Amino acid sequence: MATIVRDARSKQYHIRFRFAGRSFKRSLKTDRETHASASLARLTETISLVRRGVLELPPDADAVTFLLSGGRTRNIRVSEPSITLGQLFTKYQENLPEQAKELTTLKTEEIHIKVFRKKKKLPLTKTLDQLTTHDIQQFINRESRRKFGNRFLSPDTIKREVDTLKCILNWAQTQQLVKEAPSLRGLVYGKRDEKPPFMTRTEIERILARGGLDETEIARLWEALYLTIPEVLEVLELVRKRAKYPFIYPMFAFVAFTGARRSEMTRVMIDDLDLDAGTVLIRERKRSRVRSTTFRRVEMPTKLVEILKEWMAMHPGGQFAFSHNFENPSQPPIRPLTVDQARVQFFKTLRDSKWDVIRGFHVFRHSYASNLATKCVDQRIIDKHMGHQTEEMRRRYQHLAPEVCKRAVEALAE
Repeated sequence: MATIVRDARSKQYHIRFRFAGRSFKRSLKTDRETHASASLARLTETISLVRRGVLELPPDADAVTFLLSGGRTRNIRVSEPSITLGQLFTKYQENLPEQAKELTTLKTEEIHIKVFRKKKKLPLTKTLDQLTTHDIQQFINRESRRKFGNRFLSPDTIKREVDTLKCILNWAQTQQLVKEAPSLRGLVYGKRDEKPPFMTRTEIERILARGGLDETEIARLWEALYLTIPEVLEVLELVRKRAKYPFIYPMFAFVAFTGARRSEMTRVMIDDLDLDAGTVLIRERKRSRVRSTTFRRVEMPTKLVEILKEWMAMHPGGQFAFSHNFENPSQPPIRPLTVDQARVQFFKTLRDSKWDVIRGFHVFRHSYASNLATKCVDQRIIDKHMGHQTEEMRRRYQHLAPEVCKRAVEALAE
């Protein structure tokens, strides 16, 4: 880090900085702060160029003179210009290996890249060596003023966009498209709200009954819904009666009783189910950065095993546990159920019912963890079954055992 200080006696400014593991101090021979600040900015930028390989310090050059002059000395060797940011996005999408990432992750990255390109929110014509932290901060500032519907874009959404950019820049470095990816440390985002704790339907309806909430606030409340055990069973019974296709009821039950993600459910193969032992092997795509697929084994309750046995007895064929040939129902399905097909059948099944407030399969996943926590199940078991559980998520459902906490504090007065 470089700083400028003013000598109390001479009134002249000096500059102090570290470079290549050494400390330096040099007089700037000026008593004007504007000149000193300009020298500081030039020095900082030159050091950045050297570290990123754009400039190379000649072996016979004085380091301080070289850096303070902005690299204007003889025999400066400049590296070949790198590709532009816009070219990088194209190259990244064209050269990423198949199955390198989860399909939903690739779709998200595609959306983010479209955002980067839209109205040139990022300097697409800049080469990677010229890209600065300031450029990214300007992007964040512009995104923070963008509205989605009647709400400003959340800091969480913006951070996910920048995380995608970081991932692409790191990929550029590993592919040797740039010697060093620009540092994106020190970026400033707006303050984010922690997601509200999960609430029962009764709690949400009590809040709604007071009135005074707009559509966005109401939607946010329903996103925090978790189902109690009796409610899970009620929803499953509704699904059993209303399911248009045979796979729908076992699909709902599987997610509700294992806590699997929607994408994980679609990947389950028949051989992953051990109905005699009452376990299932879940194929994960989000836990590891170096492996495309990892596994976790989850125990299934007897009720789910019975549901799956009935389903297997009428299974249409193929390798996947939950599938349906929509084009030709008389033929065994070759491909697994897609996440979009699962989503469509989810909302069609619950449409115009008491439970059409459920926002997706993830409600069953959160309810699964919440109900295990309510039953005081060991946190290690919950983590094992859920896979890749974050500390923030744990805090959201761990409050759901109020009677246990009540008994604990009452013990103080006994």
